Amino acid sequence: MTKLNLLLVTCCAAFFGWKASPCPQEAPAPGATCCEAVQTVSLPEASALDRIKALEGTWISLDEEGQPTDTVVSTYRTTAGGSAVLETIFPGTKNEMISVYHLDGEDLVLTHYCTMQNQPRMRATKDSDAKKIVFKAYEVCNAKSDADPAMRQGTVWFLGENRLKSEWLMTENGEVTYTAAMNLQRLTTEAK
Repeated sequence: MTKLNLLLVTCCAAFFGWKASPCPQEAPAPGATCCEAVQTVSLPEASALDRIKALEGTWISLDEEGQPTDTVVSTYRTTAGGSAVLETIFPGTKNEMISVYHLDGEDLVLTHYCTMQNQPRMRATKDSDAKKIVFKAYEVCNAKSDADPAMRQGTVWFLGENRLKSEWLMTENGEVTYTAAMNLQRLTTEAK
């Protein structure tokens, strides 16, 4: 940890009243601070989170013929020291929404902050593989019951470095009532 980072962490800790002990992760090595112990925690190689991190950038929709449009659908940005990815869906519009992806142990999870005023929490399932990640909701905050309408399942297909497709299913009373399907291309000077 550099002196500047240590100073910044110390100042934040003092300002916000954070305590360095007990350590929220495993015990620090002798002579190390809790913050240094946390820095040594590494993510599994080629984790699902790394695949989401690789989406960083601006993504535009493709029309029915597969041609790029001018419509920005999503932006992805890695944040929180690389531990989370913030997706902004329909940025700058009245329908703007946020999804935050992060690891819970070795599981990839997301919380989707929906315009429906609920927050589905989803976990990547065992159906995920190298070409796709399948998410299923395990909880929906601000839903009175499982019968309330909410996005409860989604799949992201990786079609290349600068292409992806996703499909998100809203259910109500256990039935799929809406499907949001997106065919996207990363906005680059030279899309691959």
